[in-house]
Amino acid sequence: MNNTTIQRCFTYRRVRTSDQRAAGSSLDVQSEALARFAASINVPVVLDFFEVASGAGGTRGQRVEQERMLDAVGPGDLVAVIRLDRISRDLALASRKVDRILDKGARFISLDEGEFDRSPAGRLKLSILTCFARKG
Repeated sequence: MNNTTIQRCFTYRRVRTSDQRAAGSSLDVQSEALARFAASINVPVVLDFFEVASGAGGTRGQRVEQERMLDAVGPGDLVAVIRLDRISRDLALASRKVDRILDKGARFISLDEGEFDRSPAGRLKLSILTCFARKG
């Protein structure tokens, strides 16, 4: 990842329940991975947003911390999540949220899936990976 234009890193972590350690996706595990990533590109994590919220909550607008993060991001920022499904498992919602980040002159990366942009390949990758993130 080219970090020449990145000034600050915002991280967003979400779990469905407060006890997800057994699944390897606890808030602590996510935090450690995101902190290691930010250190590897030499960019400080300035704001860390997290919440315990059902995946279904994102469809009803109940992700207060995610909204705070989306409002706070600006030009030169990077929003990092551990997996795309932390933003949303719904294609339309994920696309709108990534667009909000990109519209503000920021960048968006999932540690598992890579960086997302508005290129045709970036849009295709977002569409495919969000479909795989859907459960049931």
